[in-house]
Amino acid sequence: MLMENNQLASEFADICAACCVELFAAYGIALEPGASEFADSDETLLCGVMGFAGGSVRGTCLLAANRAPIELSSPSKNRTRDWIGELTNQLLGRLKRKILRHDLDILLTTPLVLSGVHLRPLPRVDLAPRVFSAGSGSILVWVEVEAAAGFSLGPPTADMSGSEGDILVF
Repeated sequence: MLMENNQLASEFADICAACCVELFAAYGIALEPGASEFADSDETLLCGVMGFAGGSVRGTCLLAANRAPIELSSPSKNRTRDWIGELTNQLLGRLKRKILRHDLDILLTTPLVLSGVHLRPLPRVDLAPRVFSAGSGSILVWVEVEAAAGFSLGPPTADMSGSEGDILVF
């Protein structure tokens, strides 16, 4: 039986937040820590959601943003629906690569894309989503994790050196 684990969720949130900063930097968007809450406005938000599971852990990751930072990072400025899904996919790919160093392999679902006004996660644990300022808007990243009793991420053991885009066979 899997259950909520605040310590593990916090570790995943830290890793995922670092992955988000790296991801947007790769597309020329610098992220800075933002307000503790996502700005409440009537602007339409774009959101990608993906699940992951492996071994004794499963979870969900949500990436939400104002339209501007998504459009600015996109190679094809008019395909924001596809791009937020692709960014979410790349974010989870980065997360997967980082947790592979801890000998944890996960499988990823396909991204689900949403848009709407006042979108925000309803966390089951006490951890708040991570919010970043992109200058042109805000970006929110949230991870929720459940794990088997006694499961911990442990220290990094594997060397996952290489560059972004390299093919890893494991």
